[in-house]
Amino acid sequence: MTEQLLQKLRPQKRFWVASFGVAAALIVVTGYAQYRAGKRHVSQEWIQTLGAVGALKANQFDEWRKERLADAIRFAQGPSLVTAARDLIRNPDDPDFRKAAKLMLDLNLKSGIYQNTLMVSPTGAVLMSSVAVSEPLQETTRQAIRTAFTTRSPALSDLYRYGNNQAHIDTAAPICDKDGQPIAAFILRTDASDFLYPLIRFWPTDSPSAETLLVRRDGDDVVFLNDLRHSTNANAAVRFRMPLTRKALPAVQAVLGFHGVFEGQDYRDVAVLSDIRSVPDSDWGLVTKVDRSEVLSDIRYHAFVIVRLASLGILLAAALTAAGYRRRQSHLYRDLYKIEREKREAHEKFETILYSIGDAVIVTDDKACVRQMNPVAEHLTGWKEAEAIGKPLQEIFHIINEETRQPVENPVWRVLREGKVVGLANHTTLIARDGTERPIADSGAPVRDERDTINGVVLVFRDQSVDYAAQKALRESETQYSDLFRNMTEGFALHQILCDEHGTPVDYRFLKINPAFERLTGLSSAHIIGHRVLEVMPDTDTHWIEIYGAVAKTGKAVHFENYSSALHRHFEVTAFCPRPGQFCTLFDDITEKKKNEEARKALEGQLQQSQRIEAVGRLAGSDVMGKSLRSMKNLR
Repeated sequence: MTEQLLQKLRPQKRFWVASFGVAAALIVVTGYAQYRAGKRHVSQEWIQTLGAVGALKANQFDEWRKERLADAIRFAQGPSLVTAARDLIRNPDDPDFRKAAKLMLDLNLKSGIYQNTLMVSPTGAVLMSSVAVSEPLQETTRQAIRTAFTTRSPALSDLYRYGNNQAHIDTAAPICDKDGQPIAAFILRTDASDFLYPLIRFWPTDSPSAETLLVRRDGDDVVFLNDLRHSTNANAAVRFRMPLTRKALPAVQAVLGFHGVFEGQDYRDVAVLSDIRSVPDSDWGLVTKVDRSEVLSDIRYHAFVIVRLASLGILLAAALTAAGYRRRQSHLYRDLYKIEREKREAHEKFETILYSIGDAVIVTDDKACVRQMNPVAEHLTGWKEAEAIGKPLQEIFHIINEETRQPVENPVWRVLREGKVVGLANHTTLIARDGTERPIADSGAPVRDERDTINGVVLVFRDQSVDYAAQKALRESETQYSDLFRNMTEGFALHQILCDEHGTPVDYRFLKINPAFERLTGLSSAHIIGHRVLEVMPDTDTHWIEIYGAVAKTGKAVHFENYSSALHRHFEVTAFCPRPGQFCTLFDDITEKKKNEEARKALEGQLQQSQRIEAVGRLAGSDVMGKSLRSMKNLR
């Protein structure tokens, strides 16, 4: 690092020229990035605008359709209109009935909202209309009538040309008799130019190219349902169509099912940005679009501003480069001093850590020769640092396998070969200089320079003699416990108490038993470990579950005698709590003892009964003798 700084102290004009070139390039790249970002920003704003306008118009179309359908079914279900239709069908030539039907249709024109109202037979023949019709019903209207009769609900026709060559749309609703059977159809005829086309033409901002298109599919063509803003073809609505093979048209994509943002060409072969969506509950597609040239018009102005700013930035970079070159020398001298100081402090800190760490540490070079050792490493290896420096590590750090007594590969060579942290296998023994053997655990880690090249290894190891002794004692303790557990004459069992949702003990599970338990109870561990006591011994009294539950909850031990009706044996039991939620039972079979006590009590009872009889006999005998003596005295 120091040599590099000294090299930098020499004048290097090419470096500063290159720096200026890089700065200028960055300014140009930044300017271009700003241009691209601005372009994306404007495009995103237009995308959001097109999406908002499309969603608004789609919702307005949907509301308009719902209003037409609601009006049609409401009018068709009116009692007066139903009566007029029924009477007209029964007596089509009666002038009064025709007048009544005409009156009802006139009333439902709804103050000019609809262009005409009609009453049509199921076959499609016009029975009566508010305004005289000059043409038979279009097929699309007949289809709407059939749909209305089938579904018993109103239906809309597609847009079609009628009369004065204007686009119309019909709403058909069934007129049903009292049994719910359609007897005629009620039709509301709407001129599209009254609402739909003004709604389609409306745009919330001033735009010279923005346009909304309402389209649907007809065979292999897409049909434009409204007039085109940028077309000289008058009355193009419902007539103008294009083949579906022109996949670049947003209108084609709309009828093919695409939804979202689409960049393509419109019917003029002009590049456009569009938002495509469908009108709910219809087969109409809605396209809101704007010319790509209008979208990018603002970018051209921003590009001019960015070029001016980039030019100023390049001039500023040249001035700053010149100023930086003058200050370069002083900064490098200061950095040189700082680096030297930091290097010295880091070396001192490393040595402090190395010589004060609790584990043994040996630092080697890339040839596995010792460079440094801390005092713990000196103690474990028996080598002083001054003697070990420069010697091969295998001479200082001699390790073998504890079991096979064969040499173990030095971990430093593995680190140098694999380039990663490695550790020793278990049962590794370090043989010190004086022959002392110690079990150790160690790990090695590579030391890398600033170029990420391995130039040494840090080996850390520690004496595991105490750990090995503790593990050995633990194993011996476990063996003693296992022998005691297997050979004890008293039965032993570890249980887990089971409670209900209220915390009341309801059962307990067998976790562990000893051979004496199996011998005393006749129960096998294979059949009860993991099982509940009520599964193993269903007749167990809940009184004992309560007692054991109290032991597991309170930790207070109990001692009692218990008779197991399931096993027909008496047991002397001690229960205690090893940990919360568990309890242990230590017990012995006292059945024979109980039998002996009962036999002894029976003998004692018999003896007492004999003694009482003998006493009564003695008492009776003494009373008879007394009476005889008194009789002899009286004779004398």
